[in-house]
Amino acid sequence: MLKIITRWLFVIILIELVIGGGRLINFGMVSLRMVLFSLALLISIVHVLRGEQIEKKYRWLLLIFTIMLAIGITIGLITEANKILILEDVKPLLFFYLLPFFSIAVTTENDLLKTRSVLMLASVFMAFIFLVILLLIFTNILPFSDFYNLTYLTDEFFFRGEYSFFYKGFVYLCIGFLFTHLTYNKSKHRILNILFIAIVLTFTRGLIFALALCYTVYYLFIKRFYVRTIVACVVCVFILFFGKSLYGTISKQLSTASGNEKNFSGQEDEALLGDRELSDNVRKLQIRQVAMATTVSSFVWGHGFGNGIDIRPVHMEISYLEIFHKQGMIGIACWSVIFFSLIVSYKSLLPNSNFGDAFLLAALFIFFQSLTNQYVNNPIGLGMILLSQVSLDVLSKEINKVN
Repeated sequence: MLKIITRWLFVIILIELVIGGGRLINFGMVSLRMVLFSLALLISIVHVLRGEQIEKKYRWLLLIFTIMLAIGITIGLITEANKILILEDVKPLLFFYLLPFFSIAVTTENDLLKTRSVLMLASVFMAFIFLVILLLIFTNILPFSDFYNLTYLTDEFFFRGEYSFFYKGFVYLCIGFLFTHLTYNKSKHRILNILFIAIVLTFTRGLIFALALCYTVYYLFIKRFYVRTIVACVVCVFILFFGKSLYGTISKQLSTASGNEKNFSGQEDEALLGDRELSDNVRKLQIRQVAMATTVSSFVWGHGFGNGIDIRPVHMEISYLEIFHKQGMIGIACWSVIFFSLIVSYKSLLPNSNFGDAFLLAALFIFFQSLTNQYVNNPIGLGMILLSQVSLDVLSKEINKVN
């Protein structure tokens, strides 16, 4: 009975992780994710009390992560940082403590198939809803202003003028794309087309860039298809150097076609799909302010939780910049251990499997996406990293059984 409850709770947590964004569903000050997190911790404790063993590797990862958190909290308290801001920094990182729950819930190849199905179905559902909303807006059945007023206060949506929007959960469109491409055969191209169209219509450079980086790794190091590697690299370079001007050109064409020089928020021509120049400059300013605040001691252990920078007192867009500023090289080292733990688990898969490729690339996608947005140290991305770690270990055990 306990196993059944655990697996159903796991499915619910996974669905919420994919389509729930950051805090889309709230009950006052409490989010659905917090409720599910608490239930999962409680279930994990029950399993342990009943004699369930947590793997030694996971115990070490939890210990390393706890030490990192303790150092960041201690320095934050010593520097008299605002306690509310300390809590704000620590709260999303607590999701890491679901690692034991994931390891208990995912133990067989059938669990991996179920996980793949949830990731794919939830991502396709999200893509379908997104495309339907865009169609309703385009046909003016749903006025954009009504949709904007309904959603902007959630802090989960970022708008591309009156033409599109980005939702925090959209990273799972790309993860769904990876799993569909690498592990699924039936009606694969239809699903891939839906997901790809949705990804493109978010008008988000970071998604396409991170996905192209994943395929660069896949074709170069796993498949060794060098022509496809070059194509993936070209996409990366194009998005990196020409993505901003491309969106500016599209914005101008949209404004000309519609006869509107401005959108509902007053943005002009090149900013109709979002002010890329502004967002790039904000990130550059964050880098400069972090560099100016860096000292010898902060380089090692950071400024502590609760200590942001002038332009971003709480969270920064670039995950690694925030980790370095608040936790120093100790924080970077901790996340490096987590990253290399994934690589080691993947390399134990001999021969490699499509499922192993998909779980590795899904985790890599989160690490790559965190170069421009905060995901690796956020439950949305952290959940996928933990799931990939556990799933790769399960695959390794299944392969060793066969051999």
